[in-house]
Amino acid sequence: MKKLWEKIKNFGWGYLLFALLFVGAGVLFLSFPDRALNGVRVAIGITALVFAAVYVALTLAKRGRGFGFWCRMILGGFCIVCGGFMCFAREGAFSYLIFACGLVLLIDGAFKLQTAILSKRYRSWLWWVMLALAVSTLVFGAILVRKQFDLSSEEVLAARLLGIGLLLDGVANLLSIGYLSKIEKGKRREVEDKLRAEGLLPEILPADPASDPAPLASGEATPAIDAVPTDTSSDTEDTPKE
Repeated sequence: MKKLWEKIKNFGWGYLLFALLFVGAGVLFLSFPDRALNGVRVAIGITALVFAAVYVALTLAKRGRGFGFWCRMILGGFCIVCGGFMCFAREGAFSYLIFACGLVLLIDGAFKLQTAILSKRYRSWLWWVMLALAVSTLVFGAILVRKQFDLSSEEVLAARLLGIGLLLDGVANLLSIGYLSKIEKGKRREVEDKLRAEGLLPEILPADPASDPAPLASGEATPAIDAVPTDTSSDTEDTPKE
């Protein structure tokens, strides 16, 4: 448990929050499949509208009216359009939301597939667990991207598929803590072995065990080291008197 906590502390907290967010979203979609999509759609729309309003207000409060000002205004207007679309265009918002989530699952699943391959290369004995999660995530992502759902009759099905995909991806992200630590150690060991084979990395231990001085027996005194006599006659020679 202590080693696991050390790995978690050394890992990026943003990555952990991202994984927990996916797990929570997956549980939400599976628990409330008939209302989750609509609730997420409205929440995203309202968040985008509030962000756009605050962003535009802060931009207008500045005195400069240069190129950067108009870029920020365009970004604020784009957020207003997206927020209004998510809030009021129900069918189109559902389609784009499902497509975007499926695309995220495909991209993240591809990274997890690479993690599984590297785990097998560096002899992680549970590499097949990550492989199964990665393949499952890719399958659900492909379904969400390719299939055109009729949300009048398939909203619950789409929510459940999305929930399973997000849950699998979130679990894979959490398990990546241990897998990536194992991969990092394997890469470091591989580089050290290569440098040692090329003679660029000095050996810490002696190559010949016989050259290593035998340890002293228990209670045996350390042999005294004879002092090297120093000739100081030249330093203490008296100066001839006048």
